[in-house]
Amino acid sequence: MIYIHKDINFWKTKVKLPDSYLISTDIDDYEVGAYLPLSEEQEQYHNEHPDATPLECWHMQPTPEPEPTPEELLWRALEFLYVYGLLVVSILVTNIILMNRTHMSRTPCK
Repeated sequence: MIYIHKDINFWKTKVKLPDSYLISTDIDDYEVGAYLPLSEEQEQYHNEHPDATPLECWHMQPTPEPEPTPEELLWRALEFLYVYGLLVVSILVTNIILMNRTHMSRTPCK
């Protein structure tokens, strides 16, 4: 049997926890420190996804990524432009150097 707890995460035990523990099957009680026993399906999810959080195992699905803030989107765009801009400049400079070398090698000597 596996219990989830807000502070402990997962607690595997062979016996049912005694009544002196706050045990519930209500996810709202989890937030106030209750131990929630996982069902067989939830335990299977936990075994198949060992890196899943207790709540992901309870809901049997990964936690969705949070929506980025406008500031995060702006920084991502600026970072993209910076990296892409450096790449474009690097390619242009390389092409100019190669063109100059090619042009210089075709210029006849006087």
